[in-house]
Amino acid sequence: MYDARVAIARHREIGPELFTKIAIAVSMANECRYCTGAYASLLSGRLGDDEAVREFQTSLARGDLSGREADFVDFALTLLEDPHELTDEDFASLRDAYGLTDRGFVGLFYAVNIVSGYNRITIGFDLEYDHSYPKRWADPDAHEWQR
Repeated sequence: MYDARVAIARHREIGPELFTKIAIAVSMANECRYCTGAYASLLSGRLGDDEAVREFQTSLARGDLSGREADFVDFALTLLEDPHELTDEDFASLRDAYGLTDRGFVGLFYAVNIVSGYNRITIGFDLEYDHSYPKRWADPDAHEWQR
């Protein structure tokens, strides 16, 4: 399972940074503090510091993302919340704007599914927070969703 996740994260259509941002969005939506912190720690390393991740989370919560990032995250959160709401136009939009292929869509679906599964495992086992990313920023109550 881990190898498949890594392969998707490295796939050129999604890439590690966007995969991690999607993972943070899914984890925040599922109110999984542990996973939000884990993925935020990874993203912090990619972006250079925790404050950049905090800015991403704030923009996400306020609905202020834009461009490719917003389009992929919105699609992912719709898939998470109610996959029946996805339309042919939603698929066409990502295909037309970003050249997303069938393989890319499978990767995106898998990313949402596997992260959500990790969320359920960590919530179910009530894993103790042990990440370098500030716990207060990983707390879902620290963000007011505008979705």
